[in-house]
Amino acid sequence: ATKNHSRNAYTILGNRTISGGRHYWEIQTGDGSFAIGVAYHTVRRHKDIGWTKKSWALEKQVWIPSALHNSVFKALAEGEHTEVHVSTCPERIGVHLDYDLGNVTFTDPTTEKIIHSFNVKFEEPVLPAFSLYKGSL
Repeated sequence: ATKNHSRNAYTILGNRTISGGRHYWEIQTGDGSFAIGVAYHTVRRHKDIGWTKKSWALEKQVWIPSALHNSVFKALAEGEHTEVHVSTCPERIGVHLDYDLGNVTFTDPTTEKIIHSFNVKFEEPVLPAFSLYKGSL
């Protein structure tokens, strides 16, 4: 893990490289702030995931869900984006990765509601990725 001093975050990359197929994992959420998603193994660990061209993430900051890629912030709070209707943080968030189709989808496993999807043309293998912010550990 690498400490990001500017945002008080730890960025963690999984140890399983994914270069094909369909994959799924979940995190249990809490009161803290975090980002969950996928990243190329070459992503700089001093950058929070989602803020580079090498990672895609769903971030929770005092529950306003947002989709992040390439330093573009996209708020997905209820009413802000038509395809997302989330007003409270789910207890768990699921990540569905279809590497071959280039799809990363975040869901609420309890309701099976889609929170956000990215369509990506992956250029190299990816890893599960997380950024944990101050107060989340």
